[in-house]
Amino acid sequence: MCEPWCTSDYYSEHCGRCKCKACDFCKTGPPCASEVVGDVQYSTCEPFCDAAFRGQHCGMCKCKECDFCQAPLLEPACNSGVEGDVDHEACEAFCSAENKGVSRQRRG
Repeated sequence: MCEPWCTSDYYSEHCGRCKCKACDFCKTGPPCASEVVGDVQYSTCEPFCDAAFRGQHCGMCKCKECDFCQAPLLEPACNSGVEGDVDHEACEAFCSAENKGVSRQRRG
């Protein structure tokens, strides 16, 4: 049974209670809204969702619950042109103000 006071506005709190577990919104997933035509109104992870298309898929309610959409995105993307460098901004242990612009290989 779904008690009349159960509401998707309090999904996390209410769906943990036995009195609300039978509510339709507790069975489908957290409420969600997107601008994508044909998207669902709850967060889920459908089989077509793909980490390779994270930028497009994670904006859809149909994919928001996928593990790859939950992980933080390393922003901003970076391309220094240096072989072996990472693809995101970082501050490694060897980085320092006096070495700014100096390649690790040249410091010797």
